[in-house]
Amino acid sequence: MRILEPFGSAIDPESGSPDTKAYVEVDFLRGESAYSRKRIYEDISSGKSVVLLGEYGTGKSKFFENAFHVFSKKASFSTGYPLAIDLRKSWGLNSRYEIITRHLTDLGMSFHADKFIKAYNEGLLFLFIDGFDEVGSQAWSDNPESLKNLRADALQGVRDLISNQKSGLIICGREHYFDSNDEMFSALGLINRNPILVQTKGEFSVDEIQKFVQNSSISISIPDWLPRKPLTCDFFVRTFAATEDKARFDADTPHKFWDIYVSAVCEREARLNSAFDADSIRSVLVAIAAITRRLPQDVGPITLAEIRDAFQRAVGYAPIDQASVLLQRLSGLGRSSADTEDRRFVDTYLLDGLRAVHVVEFVTKIANDAYLDEDWLNPLGEYGLDIASQKIADLGLSEEAVLFCRSAIRKRNHTLIADVVGALLLSGQAEIDFGGLHIKGAQIGCLDFSEVDARNLIIETSTVDELNVPLKENSSIVIIDCHVNTALGISAESGMPNWIKDTKIENYTSIATTSRIKSSDISNNHKVLVAILHKTFFQPGSARKEEALFRGLGKIARPKTVSSITNKLISEEIVSQEKGNSGDIFVPNRAKTKRVAKIMAELNMSTDPIWRYVDSI
Repeated sequence: MRILEPFGSAIDPESGSPDTKAYVEVDFLRGESAYSRKRIYEDISSGKSVVLLGEYGTGKSKFFENAFHVFSKKASFSTGYPLAIDLRKSWGLNSRYEIITRHLTDLGMSFHADKFIKAYNEGLLFLFIDGFDEVGSQAWSDNPESLKNLRADALQGVRDLISNQKSGLIICGREHYFDSNDEMFSALGLINRNPILVQTKGEFSVDEIQKFVQNSSISISIPDWLPRKPLTCDFFVRTFAATEDKARFDADTPHKFWDIYVSAVCEREARLNSAFDADSIRSVLVAIAAITRRLPQDVGPITLAEIRDAFQRAVGYAPIDQASVLLQRLSGLGRSSADTEDRRFVDTYLLDGLRAVHVVEFVTKIANDAYLDEDWLNPLGEYGLDIASQKIADLGLSEEAVLFCRSAIRKRNHTLIADVVGALLLSGQAEIDFGGLHIKGAQIGCLDFSEVDARNLIIETSTVDELNVPLKENSSIVIIDCHVNTALGISAESGMPNWIKDTKIENYTSIATTSRIKSSDISNNHKVLVAILHKTFFQPGSARKEEALFRGLGKIARPKTVSSITNKLISEEIVSQEKGNSGDIFVPNRAKTKRVAKIMAELNMSTDPIWRYVDSI
């Protein structure tokens, strides 16, 4: 009977029935080391307690489904039987017997309750407990100690179940539900069981994504721009399978898919919190994302009080009852650091899109004008600008966007105005007249003038992460007394156009994007080198995962070539290779930025040893 019921969130999003896709075997992490599915099964079989932590959409429930099948098949010749309990259905239960009885009642097997309780007491049951973060307290508090006590009270029955368990078990949930591991072990009754702490990886590896695609039974390639989180990939494949115009799906999808993705995430949360609909949850996430705009560390930390205020601003009342559960386990959020109640965004793809939605709300006059007087430190990133620009284009809001910028220019928040300008430049307009708009003191992610005839715009005393310079002169655009991290389309200071005045430019590169790298007249091996240098040194962020280095290059990026080039870059101390939570990452040595910028500017004219080495591969 249990096999016929869904395992946690492992369901078909359209029908609500159990997800029937084959399980893709993945490695987990114990500390910084890989920990296999087989080792977890061995731990449970030998009577140990395993805690599996992971953010939403990283495959916890799908793993539980697979584990239950494995243990069920060997139950007849082993010393125990699996019991897979979904804690979402265990609200308000205060004892181990109540939880077991409720579980069997939900399966229509209440007449077997006495037998299962006897088997439990004799140590004949392996427990698979899914979703400790879904048994929430019925109240909310800004006081960390009070909130900790509320969580402990809500988990009283789970604690009773685990502390009296005589054989192996595994329990899973979202890491950021508790403020620390010590609190988690105490609340779950694991203090004296020496639990083994295992984490899901945030994204599929290259091999895992290939297996996932093969299991999808349709011909599809996962695009470069898509994050490799299991849930994200799953929704992408489902969306691709449902679309009629598959030939244009990849090119036209980034912003449209984000809408599908965030809707699926919010609907998923709504199923777990019946008091809220998906739109309310989305509004709460947008409000929390807005908080991060003024934070020095971009993604957090966000305090409990700020989360409460964001909830109240979004839905109109303070969090009580089921709202407290929603706030303690919100999708996209994680712990800010060990032993803290503060939270941060761990899903930057989700965050950037939420910020983009908020920007468009200003253009459509939905957003609260109070934000116009804030000092925002964090501009829209690559994903956010793409999403905002396409929404502006799709909704025909170009004129309204310009009017918003001009009407808000007397307010303090010029970073917001620069976000709208950056989105407009990418919205497909042939020409845009900003009417003398004068932006000062803004933090700007990207200004791309390469494809649009923009006029009557002044950017002053601002910081620009990426400036894409057009080939022709533009006397009505002025960038003055700014700081630019990377100027794209300029190979050296001598090529700086007259309309850029008194501006510090850290790096120059004549090749701006992966598509331009592919179409350049350098060799394929040099294209791989340039792509790696561009992604590590001149794109936002401080490091790149190994497989992200050659996304978008297709067959050009042969594994042997990539390995040879990265090894050379490491030996030359241009990048370093370090262990990350989801595999190796490559970190740029910023002391070598000028050398790298010179290579990128000179290309085939370069005499750098690295360029010559690539000649020899």
